[in-house]
Formats: sequence, structure tokens, C-alpha cells
Amino acid sequence: MAVSRATGYTNLPNDNFIPEIYSQKVQKFFRTASVVEDITNTDYAGEIENFGDTVRIIKEPVVTVASYTRGSTINTQELADDQITLVVDQANAFAFKVDDIEERHSHINFESVASSSGAYALKNAYDQNIIAAMFSGAGTTVGSDGSGQDVGTYAEGTTLGTPEIDPINVIANHAKRLDSADVPIDGRWFLASPDFYEELGKANSKLMADTTGAAGPLRNGQVYNGKIHNFTMYQTNNFAASSTSNYFKVLSGHMSSTATANHIAKMEVVRDTESFADVVRGLHVFGRKVLRSDALIAEHINMATYNVTGPGGTAGHPSKLSAGIRTPYLVENTIDVSALNGDSGAAQNDVLRVLDIPAETLIMEAGIEVLTALSSSVTLDLGITGGDVDRYVDGDTNATGFSAPTATARTIVASADTLDVLVLSADSTAGKIRVFAVLCDVSGVDETDRNTDTQHDTAV
Repeated sequence: MAVSRATGYTNLPNDNFIPEIYSQKVQKFFRTASVVEDITNTDYAGEIENFGDTVRIIKEPVVTVASYTRGSTINTQELADDQITLVVDQANAFAFKVDDIEERHSHINFESVASSSGAYALKNAYDQNIIAAMFSGAGTTVGSDGSGQDVGTYAEGTTLGTPEIDPINVIANHAKRLDSADVPIDGRWFLASPDFYEELGKANSKLMADTTGAAGPLRNGQVYNGKIHNFTMYQTNNFAASSTSNYFKVLSGHMSSTATANHIAKMEVVRDTESFADVVRGLHVFGRKVLRSDALIAEHINMATYNVTGPGGTAGHPSKLSAGIRTPYLVENTIDVSALNGDSGAAQNDVLRVLDIPAETLIMEAGIEVLTALSSSVTLDLGITGGDVDRYVDGDTNATGFSAPTATARTIVASADTLDVLVLSADSTAGKIRVFAVLCDVSGVDETDRNTDTQHDTAV
């Protein structure tokens, strides 16, 4: 800390020349904000100092048990001293400068504020790196990128608001898998994005309610004071994005699964050689190693999908005229977004199944008319989930009126499907949209060849 000044001494009044102030601030902020600090084994953090340091961890030997009969010879087992190497081979850095004039004439200590921001950026980069390594190193992976269970999906024929797969069942399944691998109960954790906890809260609001009288969510992203299926529950936004926008990830495991060692190697204030300014820069070095892959369960999960399809159906077209003559027809559906999910509205990346499309249908054109605008930052896509999700409308800004159509080709739907709206960029608790499509039946009335051999063989 700064040395106290004598009364009336005004030289360097802000004490900004003491670099330890920023180093301590970054270190403190980093350790109280990182989710990874809470879910990994950090016993080796004190053994590293620099990039390239190596920590050698001796694995616990596996002792075998054999049957014994009275008077028999006991064969001794030779213990293995296998080791795992944790290499400090990751590093992140930041640097910024504050001009002397800006510092002198500002009522804000920009060096202090920016140092805190730098600490947060280091924390995010660290968490993203470690979580990605843990997810890829998991011994069990459920689903795949862009494919997984529909958690919180609203299936056709069910009451809107009743999830198809309860997210609590996902947690229970992870617990069962860890039980089967004899992973200790004490020290288990579950890590998910806000999307998962939103679905968990909808389906299990009483479960997630804090009835202990304790303070709310704890530090380091812990979202619940108690435990669910013996898991301490954590939340993060630092999972790597899936290739498909309406999919996200969850991860569970045990504290012993992964070792991490990190160190704020450098945090300093130096004078800029090209201007009258202080340069504040920080260097964070760290290493990570999955020690027990069987103590990590990774899963890909589908976002909420709502079935709000309107008139029509997938069984067939309104009419079929004789002699193969067909007439295009219009189908439409109006959705009040505020009525979705028990009047909670739509979440970012929710899929709205709005129109049923029969098999063998030519979708001549489709579009959205916004009757009442959604939240200002929401954008809308219209297409077919699992195919071209923005074939007809791409990123409409949801201003009232008709959306701009895309230039993509018309689509023939071979098998019965749905036309879907993808809610992007933000949540929305209000808004009303009308979705329409011009369809034409292209199924065959008579698919039997009735031409003669002469017709087949004679050129015109």
C-alpha cells in the first residue's frame, strides 16, 4: 500500500506511481471471479512462477486384491510410480496507456478502472481456455455439436409450458454416470449456461427457490446455495459456441478431474517511450491438465422449441383438383410472443414452430409481418430448423410491417415438416407476429407411366 503523506504534502497525490496497487487488484479480482478456480484442483498453483514451468504429479497406484486361503503364499505387488506432467504452456496479456494530461484533468482514476477491466478480461480468457480443455477431455460426451436432447422442448399435442425433457433429468443422468464410475460424491459440480438454468427454473421453480434464508447466489458463478443430486451448481457464459445457434453445452465432474495452475506473472506500470503516458500491462501464465477423464461428463443440449403451429396440418393439402391441376394457397399463423412459456415470453435462440408443411409441398414464398414489435434488439429468421434456418427471412429487425424476403430458391419439402421462426440476439416478453406462406401441392395424382413405346422412342 502507499506510504502515508505528511500534512500539506501534495506531490503525486493519487499515488498512481505504485505498481503493486494494480497487481493486487488484478489478483484479487481474478481469484474471486473465476468459475474454474472453484471446479478444478488448484493445489499446484503455488509451484509455478513462469511460462514453461513444469509440475510433475504422481498418480495414485492401483492396488489389486486377490483371494486368500489359509496357508497359501501371498505374492506382493510392485507399486507403479506413474506421473502426469502439468506444463505451464498457456499465457494471456493486456496493455493500455493513460496520457498524463488525461489523468491530470480527469476525476476518474482510469488506471485503476482499466486494471479491473483487464482482470475481468484475463478471467474470461482463462475460463474459456480451461472449460474448452475439460469439455474436450471428458471421458463421456452425450450428443454432438448441433445434436442433442431437446431440453425444455414443447412437443406437439402437449400443453404449452410443459417441457418434453425436464432439465432436472439431465442432472440426474450426469449423477448416475459419475456414480457408475465410482467418482466421489463430495466435490462434485455441475456447470451450465444461463439458458439451462432458465429452463430448470421454469420446470422446477420450487427446487431453485432459496428457502434457507441465506444470501442469494454465491461468488464464482454459483447459482444455488444448496446442492442438486449432490452437485454444487455453477453458471458460466464461457462455453465455446456450438456450430448451430440453438444448441448449448453443459459439463459436470469432480474437483479431482482437472488440475490447473495459474499465476499473475507480471503486472507493472512503465513510462511510454513515445508519449507522455503511463503504460499498464499484465501477463497471466497458466497450465491445465485433465487428470481423470472418467470424472468429467460433457453434453450437448438443444434450446427450447415451441410448437405454436396454426391452421392446416401435415396430413395433406386443402384440396386436389382432377387431372393433376393444382392451385397455390395461403396459410398463416399469428403468434403472441408474450403468451409463450407461461406468459414469460421467448428467450434468445428459441425456435417457434409456426406452420405445418405437408409432404411434397412447394413453398413458393414465405414471410413475416410484425404486428407489434418485439424487444428492440431482437432479430428474426424464418426457415426450416435442421436445414436452412434463414431461407425466407434473414435477421429481420422486427420493425412493424413486412420483412424483407431473401433471394434464396424456392423449397420443395419432401417429408412433412414445419416452418420455424428463430428468435435471435435477445429475449422478448412482448410482441406479435404473423407468419405466412404460399404453398402448392406437387405430389403426384397419377405416377404410372402410360406412354406408348412409340412416344418413348420417336424424336420430334
